[in-house]
Amino acid sequence: MYQAKTDYGVSLGDQLAEKAVGQLAYEIDTEVTQLLIDNAAADSRLTFSRTLPIGVSKAEHYEGFSEIKNCI
Repeated sequence: MYQAKTDYGVSLGDQLAEKAVGQLAYEIDTEVTQLLIDNAAADSRLTFSRTLPIGVSKAEHYEGFSEIKNCI
């Protein structure tokens, strides 16, 4: 580890710790997301198609998604 610090100016211990923290954060985020998915209630009012209807702008179409979310 000393060799990497002197040759490249990099602390392998610091890099390993940083990678471990990143991995832990990823695992926690994944677990929380999966819990949200598993416990989400199905509701027929929450239907939305990404296909743009004729005569509706993309911005207006996606604003409709926000309205659907806020109705529940």
